Amino acid sequence: MAEDLASRSFDTDFMLAKITTARFYAEHILNKVPGIRDSIVDGAESVTALPVDMY
Repeated sequence: MAEDLASRSFDTDFMLAKITTARFYAEHILNKVPGIRDSIVDGAESVTALPVDMY
């Protein structure tokens, strides 16, 4: 796989932008996941308490 990647021509600026975007996502978005996990997994009761026609 490394040889395959090495043989290809990549737009370096585009790839650097992708790395920067991934780093931002990891540092600013993914680090919030543990804090909101419970509301995502166990928080449906308040939403499903209303009948569907109330939405």
